[in-house]
Order: sequence, then C-alpha cells, then structure tokens
Amino acid sequence: PLFLGARTRGGGGLISRLEGAYIIDEKKGASVISFDFSADLAGGVPDLVKKAIGHMVVDIATVQMRDYAERQTVMSRGGSVVDNRVSRLEERQKKASILEAEHISAA
Repeated sequence: PLFLGARTRGGGGLISRLEGAYIIDEKKGASVISFDFSADLAGGVPDLVKKAIGHMVVDIATVQMRDYAERQTVMSRGGSVVDNRVSRLEERQKKASILEAEHISAA
C-alpha cells in the first residue's frame, strides 16, 4: 500500500494537534482508499462534538474526495481519455432518479 500523511506542527485554536494519512491499496484491480487521522482538541470539547467533527473530517477526506475524483476525466498512460468513472457516476445518478420517480408515482 501507498501511505500519504500529514501533520500539524501545533498552534492555537481549537485543534492543538492533527495527524492524518491516506492509505491507498490495490484490490481486485480497483484502488481502495481509506483515511486515518487523530487529533487533540483544545479545551473541554464534549465527546459528542468530537465524534461529529471526526465523522465530518472522514466524510470530507473520503466520500467527497471520491465524488470529486469520479467527476474528473482520467488520463491513461497512453494518453487516451478514460471516462469509465464518469460513466459509473452518471449511471448511479440515473438509477437514483428512476427510483425516486418510481417512489413518487407509487405514493
């Protein structure tokens, strides 16, 4: 696997320390990307708020990054354009629209 990490050097504000890393692995011909992070928050931040912030960071780092990447045109090594990720995204959006229309008409 490939690891891409970063960390803060300290400072003021709500977050006193932040470390994170993307782990990129190849499984069955597909890239599997995960994100691991830890943070120290300044002050008495309730656990509920810490969990909410953690979920938000992971969502931004993984789900939103995947959505952004799937919208982009991917270039292959030979220089030809590969649009399969965009096509899969459009396919999922089309299926979601059909299911939504079926749900509305059934109601």
